[in-house]
Amino acid sequence: PDWLMSDRRTRRCSLPRHVAVWLLSNAIGLSLPQTVRAFGRRDHTTAHHSCRIVDAAMARAGIVAHDDVEIVDFARDVIAALREGRAA
Repeated sequence: PDWLMSDRRTRRCSLPRHVAVWLLSNAIGLSLPQTVRAFGRRDHTTAHHSCRIVDAAMARAGIVAHDDVEIVDFARDVIAALREGRAA
């Protein structure tokens, strides 16, 4: 969706974008520069920041980074929480 690719910084937009960047980088294996280019940005530190945000959230939730099922469930939970207006 357009809002995912936008520059909006609201939590409702930025957290799903962080998760999407994390998935591209970690689950699919794109490099950080490739990942940010997919979002129309140039600085790979943007992707690095997103990955740190998601890694920290997964650690708080007790999710192991290499468990694909848990990662997909985590991403769905974050998006559902944001759609319902709850903090993720």
